[in-house]
Amino acid sequence: MAEKKQSALEQTRRLLEAQRNEVEGDEQVWRALAIEILGIPVVLPIGDVSELAVCENITPVPLTQSWVRGLTNVRGQLFTVVDLSVFLGGPETRLSRDARIIMLGAEGLNSCLLVNNIIGLKILNEEMKPGAPEAVAPNVARYIRGAVATEEGTWAVLDVASMTRDERFRKPARVQARAESAVSV
Repeated sequence: MAEKKQSALEQTRRLLEAQRNEVEGDEQVWRALAIEILGIPVVLPIGDVSELAVCENITPVPLTQSWVRGLTNVRGQLFTVVDLSVFLGGPETRLSRDARIIMLGAEGLNSCLLVNNIIGLKILNEEMKPGAPEAVAPNVARYIRGAVATEEGTWAVLDVASMTRDERFRKPARVQARAESAVSV
């Protein structure tokens, strides 16, 4: 467990270093956190990420959407854990030693994304082209703001702001029709 925490701390340290360098560096170069979601290589711009954490102590919350894995406490602050795969219509993320929580950098938003693993930090000097890559399903494409072609292949750029503004993301409670009809009788 200590090794797992050390790995997450090292990833966070590199993430913070990359964020600092992005401000100081070449304007054509941008940095991103690379993940794979539903078989699609995806990057999150570094500015959208505040921290990485290991997956431990996720407390399930009843009567929430299937994509809400629960709550986690990070340094005394509660965060909603969103299973990104399930949110995008895929299978549940397995809580393995490689699984990570990506703390989102949006001001006033206490949410984080649960992902299978972090591929790493990418330094990209390629221009982002608008629109999702062709292989991306419509339920995922709505949260993709562009694509970047590199020597490694094409990376979809996750539009974290669009996703977190989505009404569905903002309302994780599951509506219970039976409970509502019982009250109205």
